[in-house]
Amino acid sequence: MVAIKLDMEQSYDRMCWTTLYEMMKKIGFPVKYMKLVMECIMEPRFSILINGRLSKWIMGRSGFCQGYPLSPFLLIICSQLLSNVLLQEGKDLGIKVSSRGQKVSHFLYVDDVLLLYDAKLKSIKKIKSIVSNYCGWTRERPNLQKSSMIIGRIVESRRKKKIARIMGIKVVEEFDYLGTKLSLRRLRKEDFQFSLDKSLKILNTWGNRYISLLGKLVLEKLVFCNLPLLLISHSLIPLSVLKEFKKYCRNFIWNKQDGKHGMHYVAWEELCKLRALGGSSFDCLKLRTNESNVCLESSREAKFFLKQESVGQIQLRLVEK
Repeated sequence: MVAIKLDMEQSYDRMCWTTLYEMMKKIGFPVKYMKLVMECIMEPRFSILINGRLSKWIMGRSGFCQGYPLSPFLLIICSQLLSNVLLQEGKDLGIKVSSRGQKVSHFLYVDDVLLLYDAKLKSIKKIKSIVSNYCGWTRERPNLQKSSMIIGRIVESRRKKKIARIMGIKVVEEFDYLGTKLSLRRLRKEDFQFSLDKSLKILNTWGNRYISLLGKLVLEKLVFCNLPLLLISHSLIPLSVLKEFKKYCRNFIWNKQDGKHGMHYVAWEELCKLRALGGSSFDCLKLRTNESNVCLESSREAKFFLKQESVGQIQLRLVEK
């Protein structure tokens, strides 16, 4: 298996306006709406302040204004072109999580691209050709120095070197994609230290304010207990990390404002019980075991492919067009 993380260089500034117009036309946007969108983004003018004086006007020729609320959505529409090409020309590409599972070839989130393929030279050359064509159509350009890829351990070293030479991308042991660490090894507690520190920072911010016990319970249940759900749904988190999250919960609820240890008036197991049984219904911890991973992933996959208005169904309809 080969996992390639592509970093597009200045994706907002390089995207071609013609690509956006053609993609909106293919998806089926009304002509009047398309003209309004193009009027908002085409032919912008820039002036640079140099030593207190404005320079001459500089005319923009491509790209979307980064920071403009509409820009991420327009970039997603343009990125749909890459998905369409991969699904049409690369039907035999991708990997299967299980023998009966559907092939997965790529993940896209705005300008973050993750490609998943088998370690065959034919497949690598094909994906190289598809990415090159996409960059030619959209004026995008991958930043090979910031891009990286992971190659499975069972692939022989000679083939690894050939794949790296074809793609021109460095081979690494692990990388982060949308906050999730992808690695060839089993993840340890140190890999989740960033999430633990972030969670503790949030609790310290709340702890500096005078919050009632009821307010703390509401914050814990609605905010803090949902922080690790993204990690739980994508990674096998060590039990020690889940226990650390639970420890933060208990300390925030019962410790005093000055940080000193307080009396735990109710057992934690009682708080985690359902309201009908006299508890506070802390889901907290779905955190208890990693068996929740299976439930989260299976329910998400069912919604993705079975619901009529799900992302999966919409994407299949776009490809059929």
